[in-house]
Amino acid sequence: MSVPSATTRNRPGFTLIEFILYTGLTAIILVSLLRSMLAVLEAREKLSTIHPPQEELRFAAQRITTTIRNALDINVSASLFNADAGTLSLSMSGSAMNPTIFSLANGAITIKNGAASALPLTSPQVVVDQLRFENLSAPNAPAMLKLRLRAYAATDAGDPLSLETSVSLRQ
Repeated sequence: MSVPSATTRNRPGFTLIEFILYTGLTAIILVSLLRSMLAVLEAREKLSTIHPPQEELRFAAQRITTTIRNALDINVSASLFNADAGTLSLSMSGSAMNPTIFSLANGAITIKNGAASALPLTSPQVVVDQLRFENLSAPNAPAMLKLRLRAYAATDAGDPLSLETSVSLRQ
């Protein structure tokens, strides 16, 4: 009968304890990575629902303010001020663009140039629930307006995003 020598004990390979330890560490690392990836995907989804309303509000506000600055005058009698579904009618220099009308219809901001059909400034993915114009004009001064917009993503009726600015006509 032979006695096991020291050389037979040092065989290459893993013991059961080492195998369990490595498997456990690998599982912990994979679970951590999976949780991190899920957190990143959730944050990305949340951001994708926030950015479209914000971008569209900025675009609409920029388009409205640029048009107001280039207008000759405000058609006060054809405009609706201090209402959440406001309407603004502007006198423009070209006959094809006169009058230019901004209004709120079915959750979208629309622009109508002259006799043309009204075109939406916002997409169906965004619902605008406030388009408010306030006339801040003073006597013997250029016409000045305050513009307020409020919108939210059509897929997520969470907290609405608001934008407020003031603009005056160049005269």
